[in-house]
Amino acid sequence: IPESAWDKTPESGDEIGIFTSNGMLVGSAVYDNDMVVVPVWANDKLSNKVDGMNENEAFVIKVWNRDNGKEEVLNVSYWEMGDGTFIPDELALAGKLTTENLNENTLGMIMPNPVKSEAIINFSLSQQSKVSITVYNVLGDLIEVLVSEEKSAGNHSVNFNADFYSTGSYFYKMETAEFSATRQLNIVK
Repeated sequence: IPESAWDKTPESGDEIGIFTSNGMLVGSAVYDNDMVVVPVWANDKLSNKVDGMNENEAFVIKVWNRDNGKEEVLNVSYWEMGDGTFIPDELALAGKLTTENLNENTLGMIMPNPVKSEAIINFSLSQQSKVSITVYNVLGDLIEVLVSEEKSAGNHSVNFNADFYSTGSYFYKMETAEFSATRQLNIVK
């Protein structure tokens, strides 16, 4: 992560973590007022236990503030290299990062976008709420419900599998009683 990519620069000593969509920490580094390199652990295919990232799995980047103990999800607006999925022995270089504030309801960018197969949608809730995350085609037809349940306040993520959908533009929407947001996603095969 180059210094120029941050919208809100972390403090020296804050930690940057890479997580699977299931929340497993698979890489970390301490921010030291310079470019941050975070090595990511690949899943060991010799065991039945999942202990790292799988090839082409989308990852989540978080920053932990050492002074207040709070964690924020980082959204990558664009990539200089890579696309937000794990490829063994390859580099991913974030071009622009934005943070999600836990005091707000937010719907993050789907990563990667365009989606080839698997992607992650990050979202946050300011308070415990019933939330739905849905996907629509360009005609406005509901094609999938990804989340429809009560969730606690904080950062969350949900997987999206595009394998069963055609190439094209789609929309994903987050709704709570007090909040609604829609973003575009593109699928390429």
